[in-house]
Amino acid sequence: MEKKQRNFLNGLFPASVMRCKALFMMTILSLLGLSGCLEEEQYIKEDESESTCFAIVQFTREYMTNDTDAYNSSYTITNNTYDASCQLIQTHVTGDIYHTILNKTYNESGVLVFESTLYFDDYGGSRSDEPTYIWNTTYVYENGSLTETRYLSTEWGESSESINRHFYNEEGLLIRTTIADTNLSYVYAYDADGNMVREDAEDGGNVTETTLYAYENGLMMNITAPTYDISYTYDQEGNEQTQTKIQRNYDSIMHRNSTYDEQGHLLSIEETTEGEPPWVYIETFTWEAIDTEME
Repeated sequence: MEKKQRNFLNGLFPASVMRCKALFMMTILSLLGLSGCLEEEQYIKEDESESTCFAIVQFTREYMTNDTDAYNSSYTITNNTYDASCQLIQTHVTGDIYHTILNKTYNESGVLVFESTLYFDDYGGSRSDEPTYIWNTTYVYENGSLTETRYLSTEWGESSESINRHFYNEEGLLIRTTIADTNLSYVYAYDADGNMVREDAEDGGNVTETTLYAYENGLMMNITAPTYDISYTYDQEGNEQTQTKIQRNYDSIMHRNSTYDEQGHLLSIEETTEGEPPWVYIETFTWEAIDTEME
């Protein structure tokens, strides 16, 4: 299975976001109930006929623990909606203490240009009609760069804006990300096959942290970061079977196991963490065939 790179020409998310690296996006993804680093390729598989795609239309997450202080939530149910081009246009997450709605807008070329996330605080058992937080993000692509402008507003009348910029080389590979209103940036290096092999975090041009990525036959096998290590195993079709993450700064070990059907569709993820807090959850995925209007 070829590991696809997020590239500028296709207008997809920068690699730092898709690997759940940015803390802001980590927050949004956790609110949306999305699996760890479940990438968009795992949501959609195109049929050979090119007139049908198979997509995840629903997945559920259930926390298998009595330690409610660790989660403050016992379950989430996520429903996805796609357009006629099989692009994800809405994600609606329902939980026991919150619900969220994520809307995506694309231009005529199918490039993501706008996202809006509404977060509703349902703590206490009653459904809220007014969003507690609203995140609006615009994406502008030009001259080999992506400008990502995020605007946050709250029900208390507070608001903030941040602008991150992502720069790409001629092959469309992300080579640098600058973080709004800081001296921070991330610099990326690749091997001859276009696989990301190194990420340097910089502060004012000085490298402060380095993360390394190792591959075999195009599949990521290991990530070595300052505070954690991740290792992967795969089945014969190249589907990720297991993931083990040793989080040194929290003194914990995470184990993730994934299962698939005969067509390679992701069916379930079970994740357990040894340490504090204990982390045990199971996700199950429902796929449906979607008729498309692909050219």
